[in-house]
Amino acid sequence: LGAYAFQECRQITVSELPSGLQGSIGTRTFQNCSKMTFSRIPAGITSLGSYAFRSCSRVETLIFPAGLTSIGNQVFDKCAGLKNIYIEKETPPTLGTTPFSGVSLSDITLYVPIGKKTAFNISPWNEMKNIEEYSPTALPSVEGKTGIRIYPNPVQNELFVRDLIGDNVQFSIIDLTGKQIVTGKLFNNKSIDISSLSEGIYFLKVNDKYQRFMRIRN
Repeated sequence: LGAYAFQECRQITVSELPSGLQGSIGTRTFQNCSKMTFSRIPAGITSLGSYAFRSCSRVETLIFPAGLTSIGNQVFDKCAGLKNIYIEKETPPTLGTTPFSGVSLSDITLYVPIGKKTAFNISPWNEMKNIEEYSPTALPSVEGKTGIRIYPNPVQNELFVRDLIGDNVQFSIIDLTGKQIVTGKLFNNKSIDISSLSEGIYFLKVNDKYQRFMRIRN
């Protein structure tokens, strides 16, 4: 995606970036796109240009893929809603100048691969509220797959599955450690109550297909 491609597009709503994106997201590509709520940087993205997501204030969670090696200057400047960062790479990406300027680092929980917490004991990562370990390799992959269609996403309390055929369809919800935390049956036109889940990223499994979703606060 080239520099300035969607700068100041304040009315667009993007809940996820396309999984097929590769290479880099350019300078100021999404600057001031204040309605963006995406969470995951696609697996094929290796670098983020300076100010790429500046003032995307509704973004609460970010997932950095293992292939992301470079984050430019002030990429997430003024992303005031940011609360969670998940990093799949075992070492920190190269950072430009103050990538999280205008963000309260003490409000952010950082999640890193199991056994790699020490590698992130450097600024700005060690200035965040907590550093927790999780297992990216235990998670199902949905990159490049159709999966199942769900809405809304991000979701607060009720999650719906589109085009569900039949009753008594088994489902499960998996957290970022790979642990199955909720199971049940799905019925046509019925929702899944996820109000008891903590904020964060989860996977819904239905009929051996997966879809990632984000639970946000009310």
